[in-house]
Amino acid sequence: MSGGLFTIRFTFLRSGCRGKSSPRAAKMQLKGRVTVYSITGCPHCKAAKTKLDELNLSYTEVNLDENPEYRLKVIELTGRRTVPQIFFNGRYVGGNDDFQALGKNELEDLISDVRENAIPETAPPVPEKYPGRITLYSISGCPHCRVVKNKFEDLNLPFTEVNMDDNPHFRKPVMKLTGKRTLPQIFFNSIHVGGIEEFRSLSKEDLLKLIDEIKTRPVPKNAPPVPAPVDAASTEAQIPEENDDDASLIHLFKRSGVVKDHRNLLVVHKSCFMGCELVSWIQQHQGCGQEQAAEFAGGLFQSRFLSAVHGDDTFKNDKTLYRLLEDEPSKSLNAQVVVDIKPMPASALAVQLRKHILKLYGQFLSPDGKYVDYKGMKDSELFRDYVQSTGQLQRLNVEDMTREEKLAFFINIYNALVIHANVMLGIPTTTWQRYKFFNSASYRIGGHDYSLQDIENGVLRSNRKGVGMLTRPFSKSDPRMRAALEKPEPLIHFALVCGAKSCPPIKTYSANGIMEQLRCAAEAFLEGEDGCGVDADKKLVKLSKIMDWYKCDFGADNAQVVQWVYDCLPANCNKKCHLSSLMQDRNYKVTFMQYDWGTNSKPQSKQ
Repeated sequence: MSGGLFTIRFTFLRSGCRGKSSPRAAKMQLKGRVTVYSITGCPHCKAAKTKLDELNLSYTEVNLDENPEYRLKVIELTGRRTVPQIFFNGRYVGGNDDFQALGKNELEDLISDVRENAIPETAPPVPEKYPGRITLYSISGCPHCRVVKNKFEDLNLPFTEVNMDDNPHFRKPVMKLTGKRTLPQIFFNSIHVGGIEEFRSLSKEDLLKLIDEIKTRPVPKNAPPVPAPVDAASTEAQIPEENDDDASLIHLFKRSGVVKDHRNLLVVHKSCFMGCELVSWIQQHQGCGQEQAAEFAGGLFQSRFLSAVHGDDTFKNDKTLYRLLEDEPSKSLNAQVVVDIKPMPASALAVQLRKHILKLYGQFLSPDGKYVDYKGMKDSELFRDYVQSTGQLQRLNVEDMTREEKLAFFINIYNALVIHANVMLGIPTTTWQRYKFFNSASYRIGGHDYSLQDIENGVLRSNRKGVGMLTRPFSKSDPRMRAALEKPEPLIHFALVCGAKSCPPIKTYSANGIMEQLRCAAEAFLEGEDGCGVDADKKLVKLSKIMDWYKCDFGADNAQVVQWVYDCLPANCNKKCHLSSLMQDRNYKVTFMQYDWGTNSKPQSKQ
């Protein structure tokens, strides 16, 4: 959540598993259990619960908003992706319509089952309650966090998840508590286990001791902090959508017959119109004078509803050819999305898109964190909503942003675009496919197309050549140069790439404090063995291949790159001490690790 609200997923949460009681009559005594899987604010869930109350049946409600890890289990059990889903002991009833349609005899048989029979082993799972607490600090879309959560589910262990994207103010306290800059971080009461590697390496005996800790001891005062629970009625603060009257006017103009092909000798310009034609149409439609109509048309041009075919920067009331934004020839993934609302502020939109795509990513991430079901993602309603939201990028003004705003905006958009492109274009597996992918996967932003290559090397690296590029991304006359940073920022490489064994505690970046966020991501990456390795005995420094590919961003030679890494490592890092000794001797070798291009796409079954 944003807007100052805390988000905390109390997985197997005490309040997420509620025994309901009716104020009108005592509930029927049951040996078994009625289970209702629901979500907050669902009218169908409410209807099912109302009927259960009328029948004086107590029930256990598992809210999937508060217990998101139960979603996949429910889908596996029922074969459905809707709520509510209702069980009487181990007998599956279905959704609200199925429940309401039950005949008298069928209903009496189900009630008799839960009244007379104990809960069977085949009953669906519900959260348990323990006096202690497992605390899991996580980040959206993190496969390593998913693995840990899946392990807790397998062990039927309740845990409190604190998502750092939703609670960024927890980053510093958690770093101070753990001395780590990566996620996940796991606590059993006040006992710090560590990250995924430490959790995996626990012996059976040690794990049983930790489980006994939370089963027998209440949460101590020195347990790690968690946000206060949010009222279920609270919702995420959203910037309200506002209809755009100018967009409606453009739709009318498109249907007016003025937009058509124009021929200039042997060249045909598709779907165009002259500036004077637009002004004349506005005069007739709005009933205003030519001067006022021309000023209005200029405003539409500045708002990027239209662009000049030959690249003019200003609107002219003459025979200059223009084209509506939606008619511009483009293969960008959001080019054909028609948006009738006013775009929200650029920074807010980028954050919303990034969080939206991370939610999708997490929803279709396999329990073991190894694969993403991109096909399932593409077919989902949530993905269609995401694609529609990307349409707002088309008319943003990114040229007047500050350096900090550009950094946060383009990093968030780049990372979201990678996932969007994986869904629509497929994951590249060869060198040639990767080259095409990074040069073709693009969004239209502010009236111009920006590929992944353009964003990374053109904007964030201040128009420097990228890997395998013969020329700079932007020419001197390219209007996108106005969006490029004046100086390259080397820290962006650790925000755009995350292939490590644990994730940095930041997935979504904000302009406020962006440099601190980037340094945190860099420290987390370099602390890992796939970012930087130091072998003091062999006098060897191993660095990520990223620092070889983009060496000019970090230094003129290997010695300067190593110095940059040393300066970036946190003061309390053992690796920094070993590196310092090697640098003083000036007798060490630098090698660059092989880059892992392994994909995380879900393997397709053979037909």
